[in-house]
Amino acid sequence: VQINHSRWQPDLPAMQTPQMFGIEIGGGGAPRQVNGSGVEFSYLRPDGTPAWQLRFQGPIIEIECTRYTRWDRIWQQARRHLETALAVVVEGSIDADVKIFGATLQYVDRFSTADANYDLSSLFNQNEYMPSRIFEHRDVWHFHQGWFDYSNELGPVLNNLNLDARYEPPENKSQIFVNILHLQQLRYTEQLSIATFQTEMSKRLDAMMQSLHNKNKEVVGSLLDKNMGSKIGLSLPVESVD
Repeated sequence: VQINHSRWQPDLPAMQTPQMFGIEIGGGGAPRQVNGSGVEFSYLRPDGTPAWQLRFQGPIIEIECTRYTRWDRIWQQARRHLETALAVVVEGSIDADVKIFGATLQYVDRFSTADANYDLSSLFNQNEYMPSRIFEHRDVWHFHQGWFDYSNELGPVLNNLNLDARYEPPENKSQIFVNILHLQQLRYTEQLSIATFQTEMSKRLDAMMQSLHNKNKEVVGSLLDKNMGSKIGLSLPVESVD
């Protein structure tokens, strides 16, 4: 993959090869340590943090943007990098029938306060996504939940919704960050070859990702207090009427 850096270099000039470490737990034996390396192509800020990053990590291709503006602009650039990445995988693959198992869209929204006694109801609504007991807590807390959405014709969509409040950095209790992490993972009912994806699914990719984006706006819009949603310019998708 590294030899293809020139394909992304104008947008992602930095390249790194971080080491990966993990533990694999199988069904019939002891845990096994898994080591490896990935490849990252990035556009870095002056402080060294990535504003954009394309990451090849084992069987996963990830595109991350932490300089979000508007969905249409961000998605078009991400789509361009994804198409090029898939072309590189096809050209360099030993197995001509590499499969695509699914697609993921993840958002992280962050809010901060210096007040340890902040009023959580000024940020969140109490509803199906936000249990009432959370509003009784102050400073740090967390809860995680997940569910499957079966309305997508391409396959089930796993939703992970993780919310927490924590001091950052933890040793300096001057700033609390409240985080909303919403991950949606579309698991294709039928695994697709990259060739099929490039010729057939690419035509539906925009609609598929737009659908996941709209779902995220729906979830976050339900979570946030109406006034807070207005402050950050959150506009919910308008459903068409026949």
